[in-house]
Amino acid sequence: MECYDISTIQGRHAVGSRVVFVDGRADKTLYRRYRIQDVAGQDDFAMLAEVLKRRFEHDASRPDLIVMDGGKGQLGAGLRLLKELNLSEIPMIGMAKERGAKIDRFFLPGRKDAIELKVRSAALRTMQQLRDETHRFAITYHRQLRSKAGQTSWLNQVPGIGPKKAASILKHTAGLNPEQPLTYAMLEGCPSLSAADIGRVVEYQQALHRHQTEDAKTSED
Repeated sequence: MECYDISTIQGRHAVGSRVVFVDGRADKTLYRRYRIQDVAGQDDFAMLAEVLKRRFEHDASRPDLIVMDGGKGQLGAGLRLLKELNLSEIPMIGMAKERGAKIDRFFLPGRKDAIELKVRSAALRTMQQLRDETHRFAITYHRQLRSKAGQTSWLNQVPGIGPKKAASILKHTAGLNPEQPLTYAMLEGCPSLSAADIGRVVEYQQALHRHQTEDAKTSED
């Protein structure tokens, strides 16, 4: 079975990953990573569709099961792509946790409510290992691309913030603790920044922090 995941920060350095388990064990020779090419902005559904399309364009093999890391939206995007490719006979499910919940839920085509597997069951453990490995593989590739970009400041990666605006922000916040999260109040009055610019900067930094936290967890694993 195959599992797919997307890793990105506001559409930047967007990547997808495929992890394959055979007889309940990871087969790393079948792992694949994809750099998103055709989707602009933050659209996980379209990114997953692109990854699946490229997978079947280059590999005609048909898995016993496809697992989408996500809920109904990700599952729906995958099912539409399979239908477009005349591959609807391939089983597909979505796997996700509700916000703040600890229990994994599984979304099946044509079923309104998600189902749960028995806690501590071998089936649930295998599915969690598959999902976690797919997430790790995507995060690792995304981190490599961010590092390769060699950005002098993460501000240069914020959509709509060019070198001049980045320099203006650095000058405006001079004297502040560089590790301190930026807020709307801190950036108000910064020359050349609109309210929309400020929102993008704050949201990007928050997303970057979440990814750095995930990077640290991945390294520990």
